[in-house]
Parts: sequence; structure tokens; C-alpha cells
Amino acid sequence: MSAKIIALVGPSGVGKNFVKEAIKKKYPELKELTVYTTRKRRESDGIDRKTDIDVNDFLKMEQGGEFIGAHRPFADKGDWYGFLKEEIDNIIKNNEVALTEIHIDNLILFKELYGKNISSLALVADKEYLKYNLELRNSEVDEEKEIRLKKAETEIMNIKNLKNQKIIDILVEVNKNNRNELAEIVLDKIKKEMELDIKWENKIKFK
Repeated sequence: MSAKIIALVGPSGVGKNFVKEAIKKKYPELKELTVYTTRKRRESDGIDRKTDIDVNDFLKMEQGGEFIGAHRPFADKGDWYGFLKEEIDNIIKNNEVALTEIHIDNLILFKELYGKNISSLALVADKEYLKYNLELRNSEVDEEKEIRLKKAETEIMNIKNLKNQKIIDILVEVNKNNRNELAEIVLDKIKKEMELDIKWENKIKFK
């Protein structure tokens, strides 16, 4: 079995966390990469989020080469996010399969560093759909929502370009008509296009 990191990409409000939870429920043996962030903790955050990191501590770790893909996706004064290099290296070394969310701006970097060990699944949606979801989760003030919606336009354009370049493996366009079936749609595509399966010994394997 070769190591694999399944990377979910997409703009804020598109449903990445919902999809991630559906994948985890179907494949409970999947590991999760920990996202390290200076952002305050949300009620929806799981064990894959290490939040409330002091900015100075984060930057010290970043300068020491401990993080991969450290960035501030929404504003120059916004929160920092990153992945612990040691954790990713251990996933690869131990030939494990992991799941995480990766910002679209970091996907090429991850591809360059880890090559075929990265498989990507992107979600996109129109502005009204994203706005509805952001209002529904109610975890940002109005100004933050507008920043995220504006950023989403560029992210979606980049996602579609990367799909055309075959850097993104799977692209799902989410809308109000397929919203209720989103989990089933994603799981079906993962099984068919990523060939993810559960062997009889109950271990995840890529064929």
C-alpha cells in the first residue's frame, strides 16, 4: 500500500467540512492531518484543528521550517494556517492514508513536494450558494463574509484552471439541487476515481 493524502479544496461555505465528515464516517480508518492556526476555535472544529496558537509562536515555528504551506488566505492581517511537516512526513513514511483540507493556493506546493501521494477533490458553487452557507454557519461577522465571498471568485477560477491542467483529480459543482445528495456523490467519485476501498482485513488501500 502506498501513502496517500486526500486533499479537499474549495472556497469557504462550499461544504468541505460536511464532505470530510461523510468520508470519515464511511472510512473511519482514515487519519486526519492537523491544521494549525492562529484562528479562534469554532464550535464546528474537530480534533483536526489546533486553534488559538499565538501568532509569535506560529511564526517562530514557520521560520524554523516546522510548517508546510503556512499562509494567511483571507487578508494580510488575517489568521495564519499551516501543516506540521513532521506529521506529513510520518504519514508518507508509514504508508498511511490521510484526509485533510488544503487551500487551493497551496495545492501546487503539495503536489511539488509529495507528487503522486496527493489526490485532490475540489468543490465549487455559485456566490449565492456560498453566501447562504456562510450565513447559516454564522461564524464570521459580515465584513469577514464579504472578504471570503470575494476571495471565492478567484479560488473557483483557479480550481477550474487546475482541473483543466489535471492537477485536481475530482471536481464537484455543488448547488441547491444536489445539496442533499452531496455526500453520496463525493463518496461515489472517491471510490471510482481514486479507487479507495476497504479490504477484508479492514484496512484502507488504494488499488
